[in-house]
This record gives sequence, structure tokens and C-alpha cells, in this order.
Amino acid sequence: MNQLKQQELRYVLNSDSFARKDAIKIIPTVLIIALATLVLLLAR
Repeated sequence: MNQLKQQELRYVLNSDSFARKDAIKIIPTVLIIALATLVLLLAR
């Protein structure tokens, strides 16, 4: 259990430090996907 918790903490800390960099990459792709779905729905 201790090892698992330590791994989780490490993962959380690492992901937190990279969160902003990932968000900058993820946000535009999410917007593009949302726009694509809207266009497809309106095309019908």
C-alpha cells in the first residue's frame, strides 16, 4: 500500500507540473473536435 501511495503521489506531482503544458496542447484539439461534431450535426 505504501509503495502504491508513493507512486500515486509521484504521478500526481509529475502530472501537476506538466498539466499546464498538456492543457495548452489539449484545449485546441478539444475545440476542433467540438467544432467538427457541430458541423457534422448541422450538416445532417
